[in-house]
Amino acid sequence: ASGRQARIKQVNWEKLAPANVEDTVWAQMSSSDLEGTIEFLELEQQFSLGGKSAQKKEKADTNRQVLDSKKSYNISILIGHLRMSFEEIRDAVLAMDDCLFSEQHLKQMEMYAPEMGEILAYKRFTGDVDKLSKADRFSMLMSTVPAYKERVGAMAFRIHFSEKVEEIKPDLENIIAASVELQKSAQFKRLLQIILSVGNYMNAGNVRTQGAVGFKVGILPNLKSTKTSDNKSTLLHFVVRTVQANCPKVLRVKEELPHAALAAKVSSQTLGDEVRELQESIKSISSQVENYRPPDDINPEKDRFRESMAGFLSDATTKTEALSALQARMNEEFSKTATFFGEDPARCRSDEFFATFSLFLSDFENTATELATKEEQRIQQEKRDKERQERLRKKKTSTKTVSSVSADANPVDEFKNVLDVAKSTLPRWTSSKVGS
Repeated sequence: ASGRQARIKQVNWEKLAPANVEDTVWAQMSSSDLEGTIEFLELEQQFSLGGKSAQKKEKADTNRQVLDSKKSYNISILIGHLRMSFEEIRDAVLAMDDCLFSEQHLKQMEMYAPEMGEILAYKRFTGDVDKLSKADRFSMLMSTVPAYKERVGAMAFRIHFSEKVEEIKPDLENIIAASVELQKSAQFKRLLQIILSVGNYMNAGNVRTQGAVGFKVGILPNLKSTKTSDNKSTLLHFVVRTVQANCPKVLRVKEELPHAALAAKVSSQTLGDEVRELQESIKSISSQVENYRPPDDINPEKDRFRESMAGFLSDATTKTEALSALQARMNEEFSKTATFFGEDPARCRSDEFFATFSLFLSDFENTATELATKEEQRIQQEKRDKERQERLRKKKTSTKTVSSVSADANPVDEFKNVLDVAKSTLPRWTSSKVGS
């Protein structure tokens, strides 16, 4: 890429000539479609090749370097991607203007922020600043920004916050909805009742398993693994056939549980951790803002750390509290549902719990479709067989009729009939011949 700042590994592919891409998928693409999609800064840092040579060249042009070579190299790449002068970057950080940075840039700026030892080294430095490496000059200037690391970290969090809330909220709602649906589904209760009855019949005589009043739902996905004696069918097929014959409404049970599959994709524990992480970040940033005292040598009109973050923190606190309340409801509903199905909520992962139901419902639906298809094929085949038999019957009847007429006919009368037919057609032959 033209904006690349370092030598990196290359992809060994065979290029298509521009003349050969017309009417292909490549002709339908535009680089603008990927605007902001690829993190080129991260790409360069992960696939860099030229670190050593670049560092040697940098050192050859300098008398002094405070940063270690690896950090210096990564900051050099970062600088290239920011595409602003050092002074513009400093002023934007002071003003808390995160519109000029991407979240990735801010995270990199936080990661490579000057440490205390480096800040002290820059303060003691009395040489020619222009002879420092480019990365050192950048870090030296950023070290003059009060609470630089805290600022860029806060800006990165602010950019990320709304997206994170919109990511967490639907997942919490899906677990709540799936929990409520499982507790209320009448058709699913009916299905479990059928499975319990079938299982108790099969387990009769087994002291350990007979006469069950309920069972752990973890067995549900395994019903398809219990084969019939001839290995041509399964226990799940038997259950589905029973439902089809006696309570067909149960076949639509999945419609009553639309959120089970969605709830299976995320863990309530993970969501809880993410909500707590947001709360802790807000608490930390609030403390930083509250304790911040701008130095006398900084123009207060340019330093907007406290002013800029105050409004955001107020809004973020409100939204996080709402998430926390939603999380509490999620925990309550999931706990009730797990208990409802005989599970210990304290020892039960929500994603695994809902995955059990999601997998079983898919198997149940697929098996029902399979059996319905086979039944339709059987009916069609039966119809074709009846039609074929009817055609054979009619053919045999027609043959017998012809044979009967032939046997009863008088040979003399047949000859006369043939002669009369010949006489009646003779004029047409003659006429045709003359006309030709």
